Amino acid sequence: MVRTSIFSWKFTRRDEFLILFLSLLFRLFSLFYSGGFLHSDEIFQTVEQAHRIRYGYGIRPFEFRSREFKDVVDWSWGERSYFFPLLLSFLDLLNPFRYSTIWFRFVASLFSALVPLLMYKIGLEIYGKKVALFSGVVATFWWELLYFSSRTLSTPFATPFLLLSIYFALRKKANPFLSGVFLGIAFMVRFTVLVVLPPLLLFLGRKMTGLMSGLLLMLLFQGLLDVVTWGGFLHSPLEFIRYNFFGEGTKLFGEEPIEYYLVSLLNHLGPLSLVAFPYSAYASTLGNRKEKLLSDIFFLSLLFFSWVPHKEFRFIFFLIPIFLLFFSRGFYLLLSKFSLRREYFKLIFFVFLVSLWLGSKLDWSPRKDLCSAMELVGKQEDLRSLLVFETWSETGGYTYLHRDVPIYFFPAQEIRLPEINEVEDLPSLRKLLEGEVNYVICTSEKSEFLMNFEERVGQDVLKICLNETSPYFEEFKRIGNTIILKRK
Repeated sequence: MVRTSIFSWKFTRRDEFLILFLSLLFRLFSLFYSGGFLHSDEIFQTVEQAHRIRYGYGIRPFEFRSREFKDVVDWSWGERSYFFPLLLSFLDLLNPFRYSTIWFRFVASLFSALVPLLMYKIGLEIYGKKVALFSGVVATFWWELLYFSSRTLSTPFATPFLLLSIYFALRKKANPFLSGVFLGIAFMVRFTVLVVLPPLLLFLGRKMTGLMSGLLLMLLFQGLLDVVTWGGFLHSPLEFIRYNFFGEGTKLFGEEPIEYYLVSLLNHLGPLSLVAFPYSAYASTLGNRKEKLLSDIFFLSLLFFSWVPHKEFRFIFFLIPIFLLFFSRGFYLLLSKFSLRREYFKLIFFVFLVSLWLGSKLDWSPRKDLCSAMELVGKQEDLRSLLVFETWSETGGYTYLHRDVPIYFFPAQEIRLPEINEVEDLPSLRKLLEGEVNYVICTSEKSEFLMNFEERVGQDVLKICLNETSPYFEEFKRIGNTIILKRK
């Protein structure tokens, strides 16, 4: 009798172990295949702030500036929560490698491995075992989930918490309180995910008090954290909403047309969107109650983010798991229509090839050489100060240098931030090269800011670097497209 129950437990858990194993395997491969950073927020709004908390030095971007800098830069202040950086700084305490930038990416990879497992659990509640297993396995290797898996960006990190919130809301023995707690944690990591609250409240009905209790508990925690860090209760989410949705932040970083996310989903999902989009429309009108929760979250979020002028695909990353669930269900019904249900799992390989094809179009390691160069320079015992021929927000910061020495950046941004050493012009650059700096980094992988600067002044920054440094510096090492120079 005991042997039967043990076997039964192993059998029922086998699918979950398979998904978790494949998820970890593909994410570890992605971790070592990728590098650098996809967006400056990946460094300066997360790990750089964790580094500043843990080691006492680092660059503070606009979003983490305090009240005294508001008038200096005419900007918003305190519009990010310290929850995520504090969490990362705590995780750094557990780093077995003393200090290594790959540790943060490794932790992010492990955490992202929960996404396919949670998709399976949600799919099991709504569609049954076959669709759940198919969607879970597809999520283990789907290129977009892997592309962001090792990135310390807020939306990918908030996604597992958001999926946990959805799962505890729709499972047979629902736990609205835990659903609210996990939604609150997701909110503290990324404020905009709170857009899923109305569909959850509508779905839970009379049980919404449990959800609100859990959410309010986390909001209380966030509010008290803001009192300590910013001096006001819930200052960071309120300032974030004011500045990014009703202030200058809505247009400051560029605008995209209203159809941007819709077109992006079609491009990112490729042929899968031919099934996923029609089925998502079906689920929103004719689907069961639990399906409608997912479709309401999907379409409300899509509508909300499409309304905001500034758009980046990473902002709607949390919709990818829902979209893959819709694809899995629609694909299953399509095969059933043509009596091809037996081929359902055989076609996983086809989806894998589609994922491989779509993922191969992107650069998985942007700025990797520059980050590696900064990391290497930081290990040199004779380092006194470093000059990087790139704007500060497109470098690895002190996260990669990990040395409490001055870093200078050329060229300077139009809006200058106090405490950041930006070199304003060539005379200042020459003076710096004559004296203080003893290491220089220049790269041919140029950011959009650098290319705009070159177009404006009519000079190549790499040539400026090599020409101006030649009397005082010699080549120390080349890493891919990046050159490290050392004082002679």
